[in-house]
Amino acid sequence: MSLTLVILAAGAARRYGALKQLAPVGPSGEVLLEYSAYDAIQAGFTKVVLVIQKEHQSTFMQQLDHGLSSAVSLSYAHQQAGDAARLRDKPWGTAHAVLATQPHVGGAFAVINADDFYGREAYATLANFLRARNERKGHPDALPRYAVMGYPVGQTLSIEGPVSRAQLKEDTEGRLLEINELPAVELERERIRYRRLDGTRGTIGGDAPVSMNMWGFEQALFGALKLGFEQFASLEDAIEREFLLPEFINQEVLAARATVDVLRTPGPWTGLTFEADRRKTERFLADLVALKTYPLALWKP
Repeated sequence: MSLTLVILAAGAARRYGALKQLAPVGPSGEVLLEYSAYDAIQAGFTKVVLVIQKEHQSTFMQQLDHGLSSAVSLSYAHQQAGDAARLRDKPWGTAHAVLATQPHVGGAFAVINADDFYGREAYATLANFLRARNERKGHPDALPRYAVMGYPVGQTLSIEGPVSRAQLKEDTEGRLLEINELPAVELERERIRYRRLDGTRGTIGGDAPVSMNMWGFEQALFGALKLGFEQFASLEDAIEREFLLPEFINQEVLAARATVDVLRTPGPWTGLTFEADRRKTERFLADLVALKTYPLALWKP
């Protein structure tokens, strides 16, 4: 069974202040997405699709075409928005980014962010889920069935400031009930506090699962995304908004058009939200290299 890893790398990185998707953090100059691809390959993924802004492709190729591309089938997808593109100078959001990969994806696939490190166990867990779904092709469920990886929120915070997280509410069987967007989550006086989109505030337990945008999907997603983007683009305020993957999946679940399994992983997780996170990530990866989890250079010449 062929598994594809879709890596979302077209973000503007406004809080980071640079093209963080290509910030070297490994001891041999690797960028964070290369570690994600390395772990995915170990779990059995055979293809990687990078979603990028078209003007950055040559820069990505300089970094990746003599390393990652030698280990796995690598292709690039660009977000295109038709006639509306001339009215907008930034990407249309993560759900639209996934839709842009349809010509490159032929089967089950995972979706991740380029600037997050998810841990090898997460890829193995997600690959097992996707393989199990493939084995049920002859006995399809009534609804498309997807998966989201849930991380304990306490392990996903930054000491540099508040971060945006998507809280996962699940039923007793581990199926997603709802996604609650928490745009400002931070550790304050040994308690994790959050602010919701409507301005309400509260606290959350450190073990509460949140999405770090690591998903498992089947092909049925593309048809739903296409229809969803057409509806989104028709909205009067679409130019000012983003077509976001968590929001779209939340709508599909609430409307009973899909089910989502909340998979668990203990991590570790790290990521590049702020520029200051880079030094922490460098130390994190250096420690894993010292433990022989990764070779000093990911890709042999």
